[in-house]
Amino acid sequence: MAAREAAMSGMAAVRATLYNVLMRRNSVYVTTCVVSSYALTNVYLKGTDSLWKSINKGKSWEEVQARLPEKEEEDDD
Repeated sequence: MAAREAAMSGMAAVRATLYNVLMRRNSVYVTTCVVSSYALTNVYLKGTDSLWKSINKGKSWEEVQARLPEKEEEDDD
């Protein structure tokens, strides 16, 4: 067994460690999947929002509305 572990290099050792830490027990595996999917969803949404805002700079309603002149109200008297 020691010879097998000694023969493991780089990526194989990392994969073995990940398996032993995260995937060996079902409860830890499911928790890891839920937490990582939540985190990756937030990262993806923030990334796409910032990309969208940078591409459409100056075209959003908040930015256009700030450049519009104030509308004067008319009285109907």
